[in-house]
Amino acid sequence: MLVLFTVACSDAAMPTAMPITQTPAQRAERVVVATLTPLPTTAIVFVVTRTPTPTPTIPPALLTQAAAITYTAEAEYAATLTRRTRTRTPVPPTRTPVPPRAQPRLCPNSPPPRLVIGDIGYVVYGYGPSNLNKYPRRSGDRNVVVDILREGDTFRVVGGPQCGNRLTWWQVRYLKNNFLGWLAEGEGNTYWLDRAR
Repeated sequence: MLVLFTVACSDAAMPTAMPITQTPAQRAERVVVATLTPLPTTAIVFVVTRTPTPTPTIPPALLTQAAAITYTAEAEYAATLTRRTRTRTPVPPTRTPVPPRAQPRLCPNSPPPRLVIGDIGYVVYGYGPSNLNKYPRRSGDRNVVVDILREGDTFRVVGGPQCGNRLTWWQVRYLKNNFLGWLAEGEGNTYWLDRAR
């Protein structure tokens, strides 16, 4: 806002300021005119040029009241660290097959033998349990089943091999209960037994 004042001076009185109405052409500059009474022909004009800055208008009612501005933080932040627990599902042990030993096929309907006397062997996963027989032949051929070895059960090879019912048989000692009997190594190209180490 731009206001013009005229200052009148005399020897006896202090100068007084009187507002002058502002014209639209004078909005861009501030003009102060001072007139001295003893020398009416002399006038001092001060011109101050400035870029007008808008000034906010405050209503008079607010000038007499005390105003309090309160800022309240609404958001609260919290970090919670959570330990992630892992649930492990037990997996049956998978045995790495030992590379086969090169041996000729002993029986016409069984794969070449992989086992030798002294080996620790196990029943291979995926083909079911194996019968521990009293003699080296199938159990239906007047044979007695001593025990049943489940998949993964281990044994020690103590004798063999022998051919019976077109299969290769090994005499083994079952490590779980120390029973002695015969196990067929496999049929066709499928191995039911393998070396553990």
